[in-house]
Amino acid sequence: MASSDLTGQRFGRLVAIRVVAARPTRWECQCDCGNIKVTGTSRLTSGHCMSCGCLFRDMIQDRW
Repeated sequence: MASSDLTGQRFGRLVAIRVVAARPTRWECQCDCGNIKVTGTSRLTSGHCMSCGCLFRDMIQDRW
């Protein structure tokens, strides 16, 4: 298990569901849009990963 349990915590549009790899720790996350994203602890906690990619797509779409 990860040194800090992120299960159930929200990071932008992502909610951490479970650990899928131990070293380095990788989390399976559920995005608000329904997609699943697997990413590392540091990317979640630093704010570098906030969605499955839908946030970027929405921002680009809003520009048009």
